[in-house]
Amino acid sequence: MTATYSTSTFPNQISLKLVQKELIQKVCSKTSNRTFCVETLESDPRTPSAYNLPSLARIAIELSIANVSDTQALIASKLSGDTTDPDVKHTLKWCVTWYTEVIALLRSAVTALEVDIKSAHQNIYTAGEYMGYCESNMDYGGVLDSWILTGNQFSDYLLDIAFFSTIEGL
Repeated sequence: MTATYSTSTFPNQISLKLVQKELIQKVCSKTSNRTFCVETLESDPRTPSAYNLPSLARIAIELSIANVSDTQALIASKLSGDTTDPDVKHTLKWCVTWYTEVIALLRSAVTALEVDIKSAHQNIYTAGEYMGYCESNMDYGGVLDSWILTGNQFSDYLLDIAFFSTIEGL
């Protein structure tokens, strides 16, 4: 069986793939973890339909929302678990509250992507700041949970992708 290609669509598919690779390289070259960025975007099933930086930003933001939500649920489970240290409890409660704000900011950023890239970018930046507050408080409060710290690191990397995907539109 011989493969046949439409001359009208095949060049466009090649062109779109080149654009996607260029977009991924453009964004990932600016992030703090280029390998994570490239692997994350190339492995996401939505990336083949990404045609510009805001569409890559949407992917990164939606991945961030999922990761932050999972990390928040983990923190909440630790809070309702055997933790008795008042400093640790206070820190975990504080982080759950900040994560709620982070999720709201990221959802707002997704909505803003199509109409106000500057607002989307600012929301991503602020979400990163709030994540940093939680991480700093965890250090200070003595919370040394590797699962939470890993979740925070992934969130930082994903926010980095979203941040640099929106910076070009400013």
